[in-house]
Amino acid sequence: MTLSPYLVGIALNVGAVRAALPDHPSAIATLKDDNEVTFDPLGVAAVLHNPRASLSAARLYTQYDHSIFTWPHTMMMGAALIPVKVLVEHLTATFQSIHPAISLCTRDTQTLAVVSNMVFKEFPLDFSKMWVGDVIAYKSSTKPVNDFMIVCMDEELAQDRQHQGPSKATRWLGRRVLDAIMIMNGMILAVGAILGSLYIDIWAITLFCFYLIHCVAGFAISHTPLVVPQKMTIKDDSTVRYAIYQRPAGGTVVFKGRQDTMERWARITWEFKRSFYNDCLHWFWMISGTLSAIASVACMVNMQGFIQLIFLGQLVYASLAEIVATRVARILGGQANASNRTYLVSGNTFRTNGIIRATIEADAQFRLVGLDWVGLKRMPADRIFIDMQDLLLKQINEVQERIEAGNDVDSVPESDPASHPDVMAAFEAFRANRTDDEDPVLVQRIQDETRTALQTWWEKRRKTADGGARNGRPPV
Repeated sequence: MTLSPYLVGIALNVGAVRAALPDHPSAIATLKDDNEVTFDPLGVAAVLHNPRASLSAARLYTQYDHSIFTWPHTMMMGAALIPVKVLVEHLTATFQSIHPAISLCTRDTQTLAVVSNMVFKEFPLDFSKMWVGDVIAYKSSTKPVNDFMIVCMDEELAQDRQHQGPSKATRWLGRRVLDAIMIMNGMILAVGAILGSLYIDIWAITLFCFYLIHCVAGFAISHTPLVVPQKMTIKDDSTVRYAIYQRPAGGTVVFKGRQDTMERWARITWEFKRSFYNDCLHWFWMISGTLSAIASVACMVNMQGFIQLIFLGQLVYASLAEIVATRVARILGGQANASNRTYLVSGNTFRTNGIIRATIEADAQFRLVGLDWVGLKRMPADRIFIDMQDLLLKQINEVQERIEAGNDVDSVPESDPASHPDVMAAFEAFRANRTDDEDPVLVQRIQDETRTALQTWWEKRRKTADGGARNGRPPV
C-alpha cells in the first residue's frame, strides 16, 4: 500500500508527457527540415587580409605600365578591406602626414642592397621597375655562383621602344584578356544585383549595388593614374656607372647606366596628383569600398542561399583572375621594358671566366668597361686580378672600341683578333708583371679565357657585319 502514491505520480507524469496540445489535438512536435544553402561565416572572406589585394590596389593607383596595358583591379577576397584601411589612415592622419594613397603604393617596395661606384648603396624595386624584379629572377645555370646578368638601365628612345617587346598580336591578345577580366567581374556583380531585384532581396540588392559602384570607381581610376613618380631635376651626366647586386640564390646582377639614369632610379619618390577630379575619385573609391566591406558582413548573412553562392563565386573568380592578370601583365610589361636591355653570361666554370666574358665578349652596350671589381671588393685584392683588370681587359676594351668605331679595322687579322699589336702588347704586359709565388695555372687560365672571349666577340661581330651588308646596312 505504501508504493501506491509513487505509482500514481509516475502514471500522471507519463500521461502529461503523452498528452496532446489543447489547441491542436493532433499536433506532433517535429524538427524543421531546412534545405536552403547558408554560408554565413563566408561573408567575412570579402574582408580578410590578403596581401595580393593590397598589391593589386597599388597597381590600380599607379598603372605603372599604362602605355602598354591597363591593370584591372578585381573585387577579390580581401579587396574591400583596402579602402577601409586607407580611409582610416585619412581619418587619423595629420596635415604633415604622407598621403595614404602614397603609403598604399609604397608599402610593398623592396630595396636592393648593392655595391656601386656611386654614393647610392640601395636601389628601390617599386612599380616603376617591376620588370627588374623579373630580370633578377632569371633562371641560373648549373653553377649559379658564376652567372652574370647585365642590365642596361638607360631608357630607350620612344620611337625605338615601339618596335621592341611583344609582337602586336601578343600585345593585342594580352590587353583583351585584361579587359575581359574586368568586364566579367562587373557582369557577375550585375547578375547578382538583377537577381536580388527579381527576388526582392533587399540584402542582395544592397551588397551587389555597393560592389558595382566600387567597381565603377576602380574602372575610372584605372584610366586616370592617381599616384605617379615625382619629377626631379637631375643634371645630365653621361658617365657610365655600375651597381652590383648579389643574388641570395647565387649569381651576380650588374646594373649599367648613365649617372643621371642611375641617380634618378635611386632617388625616385612618388606623389599624389592633386586635383579636384582626382580627389573626388580617390574619396569615391574609398567610401564605396568601405560600404562594400560593411555590406559584405551585414548582408551576406541575410541573403538567399543561391545568391550567396553567386557572391562567393565572384570572390573566387576575382581571386583567380588576379593571378591570371598578374601573369599577363608580367609578360607584356616585362618583354616591353626588358627587351634588348639584358645580357646573360652563364655556364662559366670559374668566376674569372664570367667576368672576362662580360667585359670582352658582351655587346658594346652591355660590356662592363672600366668596372673595378677589385675596388668594389667583388674580387680579391691580389696583384694578378688587378693586372687582369688594368693591363689586360682595359687595353683590349680600348682596341674593341677603336675597331667598332671603324678606326682600326685594318690592323686586325682576318681570323685572329689576338694577333692585333695592341692586344699582343697587353698579353705581354700581363705576363711580364707576374711573380714566382703566383699560381701558374691561374695565370695561364686567365689568358686562355681572355683569348676565347675575344675570339667569340670577333666572330659575332663578323656575323653581324655580314648580316648588315646583306640587308643593306653598314657593318657595326
